[in-house]
Amino acid sequence: GLLLSIRVRISDQSMTHVNRPDSSDSDVCRDQRLRCRHHRISDYWFMEGTVDYFGNVGPGAPRYWNGHLSIAYGYIDPSQVRISIGLETAINDDPHCGICSGAYGVRENQPDPVTVEPESGLIKYELMSRKATGSDYAAREQIGPDPLGTFLVQHLGDRTIRVEVVAGKAPNELSGFSDAALIYRR
Repeated sequence: GLLLSIRVRISDQSMTHVNRPDSSDSDVCRDQRLRCRHHRISDYWFMEGTVDYFGNVGPGAPRYWNGHLSIAYGYIDPSQVRISIGLETAINDDPHCGICSGAYGVRENQPDPVTVEPESGLIKYELMSRKATGSDYAAREQIGPDPLGTFLVQHLGDRTIRVEVVAGKAPNELSGFSDAALIYRR
């Protein structure tokens, strides 16, 4: 059958995860130290209630990405964790991160999204600006100096996460989710 390989970065090692189309959640990765991707938050997610890739809007309509969320290492600089949020947030990118456009850096790249699973509980990521200077994309992918807010996430199991973006608040100022939290699935 068709095999899909996903490269996963853990510390200084890379491992290949093989996910067969007929895999179940009970399958384990080749390396027994890491559960299958269904048990991690590092991946692409879609807001509950959206229908396929086009989210809450029909094909060709603007802002089809509203229902999209990605928690992953960057494709330009794979050493940098990126949280990319399609939904409009209260974060004002203009004064601190004009290049962000919903794709934020994470302070100290921690915690590593590859290791966050249902047993991890509530996780708080401090969203950071990205450097807006430099002649190449890699320079602009580096973490900037400005904290922008906090991204709360909790893996609920069953390919489901709860998330909330709180603009202008540091992680230590938040104790949990509010009624504004959203559910995402894959």
